[in-house]
Amino acid sequence: MDHPLLAGLPDLLDDQTNSTAMDAVAIYDLATGQRVSASAAFKLLRRWIEIDPATRTGWAFGPGGLQPRLFSY
Repeated sequence: MDHPLLAGLPDLLDDQTNSTAMDAVAIYDLATGQRVSASAAFKLLRRWIEIDPATRTGWAFGPGGLQPRLFSY
């Protein structure tokens, strides 16, 4: 995949009723529009996602929003 798109997907509806709801980071292939993967083990505080294209890794806050959690794409 030459052109990935990383998207933060906040679970806003569930946050209204469930304080432990997790948000997701999804990876899409821009050439096909297909979702390649998704991980729902994050809390996207202020929609913060940091990526390193050279290693195809990224970080977002994990459960509780206290420490960054690593993911790959």
